[in-house]
Amino acid sequence: MYLIPSEFQSLQPPEQIPVWEWIEKHRVLNRRSSSEIGPKRVSRTPALKILYDWFEDSKIRKVVVQKPAQIGLTDLVVDLILWIAVNDPSPTALFLADQDTARKIMKFRIDPAFREMGLIKHSSANKSQEATKFEITLRNGFYLMVSWGSSISQTGSMAFKRIFCDEVNKPGYDATKTEGGSLDRIDERMETFSDSKFFVFSTPTIDTGRVTKELEICDTIYDFKVPCHFCGEKQPLSFRQVIWDGGGKATREQIEKTCGYKCVKCGKKWSEEQRKNAVSEGVPEPREKKENLANVGYQLHRLASLFKGGNLSTMIYKWIHAQGDQLKLQNVINSTFGEPYIPRISAKPDEAILQVKRCKSEIGLGILPPDYLALVVSVDVQQVGFWYRLRAFMPDLTSFGIEEDFLSTWEEIEEIVFRHENGLPKIWRMMIDTGGGKEEGAKISRTTETYQWIIDNRCRGVRIFACKGASHQLPSNIKVGTPLEKFPSGKPIPGGLQIVQINTDSFKDELWSRIDKTIKDKTLPRSWFVHGETPEYVFDQICAEEKRRNKDGSAEWVQIRPDNHMLDLECLCLAAADFELFGGIRPLQVQRAQEKRKISRPAPSQEVKPRQENPILRRY
Repeated sequence: MYLIPSEFQSLQPPEQIPVWEWIEKHRVLNRRSSSEIGPKRVSRTPALKILYDWFEDSKIRKVVVQKPAQIGLTDLVVDLILWIAVNDPSPTALFLADQDTARKIMKFRIDPAFREMGLIKHSSANKSQEATKFEITLRNGFYLMVSWGSSISQTGSMAFKRIFCDEVNKPGYDATKTEGGSLDRIDERMETFSDSKFFVFSTPTIDTGRVTKELEICDTIYDFKVPCHFCGEKQPLSFRQVIWDGGGKATREQIEKTCGYKCVKCGKKWSEEQRKNAVSEGVPEPREKKENLANVGYQLHRLASLFKGGNLSTMIYKWIHAQGDQLKLQNVINSTFGEPYIPRISAKPDEAILQVKRCKSEIGLGILPPDYLALVVSVDVQQVGFWYRLRAFMPDLTSFGIEEDFLSTWEEIEEIVFRHENGLPKIWRMMIDTGGGKEEGAKISRTTETYQWIIDNRCRGVRIFACKGASHQLPSNIKVGTPLEKFPSGKPIPGGLQIVQINTDSFKDELWSRIDKTIKDKTLPRSWFVHGETPEYVFDQICAEEKRRNKDGSAEWVQIRPDNHMLDLECLCLAAADFELFGGIRPLQVQRAQEKRKISRPAPSQEVKPRQENPILRRY
C-alpha cells in the first residue's frame, strides 16, 4: 500500500528535538516566500529564537509580541504551523486583520510551504486532504483555518488547540458587536484544550492600542539585550542611542560614514558591524524575574534585526525624513522602532511631575496663608470613601494647597467642611463630584446618597455645589443645569437640586497654565502652589493625564495612570473660584477692596469751623 508523506509521517513518533532544530532540518525557503533561499536558519533571526522555546513550554499559555514590521515573525508562524501539522496534528487557527491579508498569506506563504514539504499534493481528488482558499485539512487529524478579525463569529462552534493572531492593532479586530472584545472571543475558542497556546502579535500604534494593553497585563515582559563590544554591558537596543553627524540636515553619505550606536554604560561608539555582532550574541531577558509564568510579553526593536531594515543608516534616514509630518513620524516609531506613538502635547509624565514639584511653597501642611480671601474644598466620591482637597485663594487669584487626604465616612467630611473659626464657617464653597461608582468593578452608584447628603447639609453656612464632568464639549467652562426634581430612584427631591457641569478639559488647561506661570515667576497673580509637605501620590495623580494630538488635529486629555483623583479635585477648586459660577470669587474681591478703602479713608473731623462772611453780601 502506498502512503503519501504526511500519512507516513503520522505513523512515526515525533522527533525528540527542539522545534527550531526541526525547522532547520526540514524546511527549505524559496524566493516566492522569502528574500533568502535555501535551508531555514533560525540564527538569521536571533531575537525570535526564544519564541520557538515558549511554543514548546507547556507552562506558558499566552505569548504577546509588540514588534516592528518586517522582522520575520510571519515566517515564524508558518514554521510553527508546519511543526504542528507533522508532530502534533490538532485544530489550529490563524487570524489576520482582514480577508485580503488572509487570502494573500494563505496563497503565498502557507500553501507553498505545505506543498514544498509534501504535506499536501499539487492536485488532490481526495477531499479529506486538501487546501482550499482559507483551510487545510490533513488525514492525520490536522486542521488549519485562516481567518480574519471580523469573522470570529463564524467560528462560534469550533475549538482550537493553538491560535495565532497577527496585527491585532489593525481595524479588522475592532468589530466587537455584542460578544465582547475580539481577542476575548478568540480566546474562548481554546477552552476545550487544557494545553492550548495563544500567540498575539502586532506592530503597535498608540499606547492605548490593543497589543500594548495586552503586553502590559502579561506576567512579565522580555527585552532582547545585546552585549557591548567594549564593556560587555547587556542592554536593550533603542534609537535614542543611535548617533550621527549633521543632525536633521545630514546627507545620506554623511549618515553612512558617521553613524554608530552609543553604549549606555561606557559611551563608546559601535560600528554597524559591531551592532550586528552584538545582535548575534544577544539574549532575551525579563524586566522582572518571576516563576510559573503563564502569560509572557516580548518587546522587539528593529535594531535587533540582521536584515537590511535594521541597519543604522537606514533607520536614521527614515527618522530625518519623517520630521514635521505626524503621520510619517508615527509610521517610523511604530513600524521601524516597534514602539507605540504618543502624540503628546504636554510634557512627559516624569517631566510633568518635576514641574509640579517646583510649585511647592514654604507653607506647611494645614497652615493657612496670611490674608487669604476664600477657602474652598473639593470632594471626589468613591465606592469606599472620599478624596478631598482644601485650597486657599488670595485676592489676586493665587492659590495655596492646604491639605488633602482620603476619608472613609460622611462624618469625617462634615468635620472638614463645617469646621468653625471665630464662630463663622471657614469654608466658602464646597464642590462635590456626584458621579460615584467610578471604581473598577463598582456595582452600585453613590449618586443618590450624595444628593441626600447635600440636601441635608446645604443650610449649614457653606455653599455646596453638586458637580459632574461634562460628557460632551461645553460652549463655556461651567454650565448650571435646571434643578433636578427627582432622585434617580424617582423619589421627589425637596426644593430641587442644581447640578453644575464642569468642562474638565478646559480647567486642566487652566491648571497647567498656572503651573507654568508659577515656575517662571512665583510672584505673579494666579500662581498655583502646593504645600511644602505634599506627599508623592498627589504629584502622581495630578500628572495622571497628558494632552495629546488626535489624527484630525484636535487635542484631548488622555488618562495614563489609573488614579487621577487629585487632578479632578484641583479642577473643581479652580471651578469654585471661576467667575462663571455665580460670579466666582469676584464678589469677595470687591468686598475686600471696599473694606480696604474704608480703612485707608481718613475719619471726618469733628471740629466745627465758623461760618465765613460772603464778601459780595457786605455791600448790602
